[in-house]
Amino acid sequence: FSFKSNFFFNYKKELYLLKKKFDLKLKEQEKRTLFKLQKMLPVNSIKTIETHIVDYCNLNCKGCDHFSPLAPKTLLTLSEFESDMTRLFELTNGNIESFNILGGEPLLHPQCIEFYETARRIFPESKIKLVTNGILLPEQSDDFYERCAKSNILIRPTKYDIDIDWDLVREKCKRFNVDFDFYLVNESFFKNALDLSGSQYRLKSYLNCQTDWYNTFYLDHGKIYHCATEAYMRFFSDYFKKDIKIPETDYIDIYKVKNIKEIFDFMITPPQFCSHCIRKAKPEYYKWDLSKKDISEWV
Repeated sequence: FSFKSNFFFNYKKELYLLKKKFDLKLKEQEKRTLFKLQKMLPVNSIKTIETHIVDYCNLNCKGCDHFSPLAPKTLLTLSEFESDMTRLFELTNGNIESFNILGGEPLLHPQCIEFYETARRIFPESKIKLVTNGILLPEQSDDFYERCAKSNILIRPTKYDIDIDWDLVREKCKRFNVDFDFYLVNESFFKNALDLSGSQYRLKSYLNCQTDWYNTFYLDHGKIYHCATEAYMRFFSDYFKKDIKIPETDYIDIYKVKNIKEIFDFMITPPQFCSHCIRKAKPEYYKWDLSKKDISEWV
């Protein structure tokens, strides 16, 4: 009797664990399917726009999909930024949920806070996020935090495996009533693997892409792109002397479009550049490290 009881107990336990494993796999598949479907469905608003005010960085992460370790020390001008923001407002009537204003490292810009104040003035209802690696946050002045609070700027650092006095940053944010939270807390990243020959199946890469988030687009010098890889590919091409072009159909010029519908139609069109990206349903991950500027980090 004891043998039978143990047998049936173990049998039920195995069935339970098998069902639990199956349910988990089913949920993962449902999540992947929904993620892919969202990319093909029509949109009627823009959730997030990301844009650089600085292209280079003071951290330079391995395999950075913005290619910041390879970028020259270029800074966006405040006048160009204001012009682009104004044009976006004209096209969308302010209907953009949030802006991630970043780099590179945005705190390297000597006029950094003025960009965020300009974005807030033009887009009074949108979320304006300062996305940073956090290295320079502890040394920012009281005036910086006061102005962040006044313009309702959300400070969103990524928490890398580096030594930063986060308690000091939190204390300053709390003292000046600045909204603070981590944008990402990462110990590992998925590899942004490029195929220099451009022989990948475009639609498959597009649907599997983990960097092209749903309804998140990248603004670079008046042009909107699907992903950071496209927007900043020129840094990779120039550094490694590779002749990789971004087709004109893969971006949209905000000064040439007649209305927002043209942008919405563009948003659900898979870019030709996806043939240069190796994207699997389950991406390859690697541990965070500093870049050695070796082409193997991206290829």
